[in-house]
Amino acid sequence: MNDDIESLILPEEDRWENLTLANDFMFGHVMRKKSLCLEMMRRILPGMNISDINFVDIQKTMKAGLDSRGVRFDMYIESGSRKIYDVEIQTSRKPDIARRTRAYHAMMGGDILDKYRNEGGTYSDIPDTFVIFICTFDPFSLGKHVYTFMNFCCEDKDLALNDGGTTIFLNTCGKDKADIKLKAFLDFIMGRESEDPFIRTLSQELDIAKHNAKWRGEYMKAVMERNEAVAEGRIEGRIETQLRTARLMIAQGFDEESIHAISELPVDEIRKLAGTLV
Repeated sequence: MNDDIESLILPEEDRWENLTLANDFMFGHVMRKKSLCLEMMRRILPGMNISDINFVDIQKTMKAGLDSRGVRFDMYIESGSRKIYDVEIQTSRKPDIARRTRAYHAMMGGDILDKYRNEGGTYSDIPDTFVIFICTFDPFSLGKHVYTFMNFCCEDKDLALNDGGTTIFLNTCGKDKADIKLKAFLDFIMGRESEDPFIRTLSQELDIAKHNAKWRGEYMKAVMERNEAVAEGRIEGRIETQLRTARLMIAQGFDEESIHAISELPVDEIRKLAGTLV
């Protein structure tokens, strides 16, 4: 990929040679290596004694039905003991982040249940699901490195629902005292190096990835497709606004010249639209 072209369409921090693991594409391609993924999960969930990982997939898409809108997982992981994990990189604060975790849990559980259904599977076959968001901001503004959520009874908080769902938000900007190994990993997400052996390995793998011409090409293709989709969405939104404005003005009896001046629709389009409203 020509560096001049890349510099024209990307801000400095999004150029391939400047990416950190905070970029979802780079994160997935580096961390899908089994040994790295396993150590990451051990640091995120130190109390679970994860001994092995059976399956890792990046940019995995699931749909509840043929006509339904699916969700795409940055990193989908299966381990032993019927546990599955979704690890997401989140670099922008969005108001729907909590409800997104709800959708991810539902998709993961439903996907596994479908696999058991033909064999007489039941709801008890739904595995434990973990949705993990690695955020480059504090999602709850309490200064914690880790926020863990599980369902419990509002009337008795000692009574857990035990539905198998756990949601974790990791905050790279935390201020509290965190596990030293987890903090080193979260720091590296933001590009901060350390003498931690695992972090040194990640740094080497990141450097190797940046010299992978195939991955760089895939990244640039994904960026351009995303930019095209955004541009198309803006054009479609602008056209819809023009049509809505023209319909309202036609209904209120404005003349063609005024409608054209305000809506910026061509006169022949205005006439066609007026004909459908008669």
